[in-house]
Amino acid sequence: GVIKSTGEASSEKITEALQAAFKGADAVGKWRLCVGDSIWLVGGKLQQWSLTVVSSDGSFTRATAADLGLGIKDDGYDGSLGSMACVDIDVK
Repeated sequence: GVIKSTGEASSEKITEALQAAFKGADAVGKWRLCVGDSIWLVGGKLQQWSLTVVSSDGSFTRATAADLGLGIKDDGYDGSLGSMACVDIDVK
């Protein structure tokens, strides 16, 4: 699934969107986060990201990618996957 956000989005709205997009999906496997910057003069770096999956029985699986320092090109996002900085994590 793809979640698109323009501007700042609250973590609650992002969480709700992700829950709806991935409901019933198998969490095991490769997950990719891609981030693009479409705002001029507001570049940045992705330092870390994590994924926590809570199953219907209450058990959870967590995977984290940390210390990334992945540069996000300033105003480089053009709507394509190639214009974004991406990093994968594996959930086992």
